Amino acid sequence: MTEVAVERRSKDRRRSLLNGCVYYADGKISLDCTVRDIGEGGVRLRFFGPPLLPHDFEFRLVERGVRRRARRVWTSDREIGVAFV
Repeated sequence: MTEVAVERRSKDRRRSLLNGCVYYADGKISLDCTVRDIGEGGVRLRFFGPPLLPHDFEFRLVERGVRRRARRVWTSDREIGVAFV
C-alpha cells in the first residue's frame, strides 16, 4: 500500500530556484541557501549541508531584496520548511 502525502499548508507555493540567505545570532551568522518553493506564507529552503538553525531567524531573498522574520517548521537532510512570522 502506498502512502499519500497530505498537504498541510494553508497557502499555495510555487516552485523556484532563487538565492536566499538565513541570518541569526543578531545577524552575526549567515547561511546561503536555495529557495526551492515559495509562497505567501513561507518557503522551502535547501542548504549545502545539514541546516543547523535556531527555531526563529531572518530570511532574505537575495534577488528580490525581501527580508522576513521566519520560523522553522520542519527539517530533513538538507532542507527546511519555513513559515513567515
